[in-house]
Amino acid sequence: MERVLQIVVLIALTGCVSRPVAVERVTAHYLYKPDSARLVFVGDVMSHSPQVAAARTPAGGYDYTEIFRHFRPIFEGAHVAIANLETTLRTRPPFTGYPSFAAPAELAFDMCRAGIDIATTANNHICDKGAAGIRSTLAILDSAGIRHTGAFLDSADRRARHPLRFTAGGLRFALMTYTYGTNGIPVPRGMIVNLIDTAVIARDLAEVRASREATSVDVVIVSYHWGEEYRSHPTREQRRLADWTRARGADLIIGGHPHVVEPFEAHYNADSTAVTGATYYSLGNFVSNQQRRYTDGGIAADITLVRRDSLPMRWDLGWRLAWVHAPFRDGVRSRYEVLPHPALDTLPVAAATFVADTRRLLSRSDSVFVEM
Repeated sequence: MERVLQIVVLIALTGCVSRPVAVERVTAHYLYKPDSARLVFVGDVMSHSPQVAAARTPAGGYDYTEIFRHFRPIFEGAHVAIANLETTLRTRPPFTGYPSFAAPAELAFDMCRAGIDIATTANNHICDKGAAGIRSTLAILDSAGIRHTGAFLDSADRRARHPLRFTAGGLRFALMTYTYGTNGIPVPRGMIVNLIDTAVIARDLAEVRASREATSVDVVIVSYHWGEEYRSHPTREQRRLADWTRARGADLIIGGHPHVVEPFEAHYNADSTAVTGATYYSLGNFVSNQQRRYTDGGIAADITLVRRDSLPMRWDLGWRLAWVHAPFRDGVRSRYEVLPHPALDTLPVAAATFVADTRRLLSRSDSVFVEM
């Protein structure tokens, strides 16, 4: 840097501008600012009937701000925050919980106010209310200002939103999401829900690879709704699909559906000297009414990527605890709020159990994953 200042001072004193390119080149070497993006992913945002009841206001509307209040600074501190929306949305009653979900539109608006930017919609409950449910869900997300991908009105809508491309911190991302199925409910005629079909996914990834070679994509993210419910370890099929997906160009794989947390894996370069990506097999629940052990929370994947000059991308892989506090009042759940650490330290035994269970499970993951 001292040499740069000397050159600049010399030019100022002599008026010499005969070699401005050399000065710019030296300056850029020292002052180049790296591209850096922070992404936060959370698991399943569900809407069981007690959650809807707890969100109802005296005026007859719905307010979900309490749920996200503690995570709002985390979402707002990221370049992009992404959640799996595992319910349909509608503007008027009836609002229903399991097994056929339909939540008030206010849920999406309060997600947006909390700092959630993108919702994945390819999951087993997206067809719960048929074509009308898909139409209303996507329209409400659009109105709330939340981008989305996974379920589509038609083929033109899919081309526009799949893969979902976004830029953060100077880096360019492509996000694709797929589900194992829709609970046996047929996808409405003309509409599309991305299913886990390796022939389709291979074609999608090949197209994104072509974009990468043309320098329009830096990081490829694949989100899978997969696995077995309530199983704390990935199945053989999950591992096979993750390996297959990485081999075809995915950098980051984010999983959901089991409603419990599953371990992580880091991806390395050929000589195992640098991290090149990661698989988070299941983030668990972000918010739900499931209160059994292991289901009463999940984790947030907190990932920072840094690119400087021509050096390989640096991956800082993190995770945060996310426990659902849902106290009773007069025999019913009075509110729902998702709490990160260290807010969990002063809460009931159930919170301590969740913390201990999750840390023990994730202690088996690669040590490059850091609790935040």
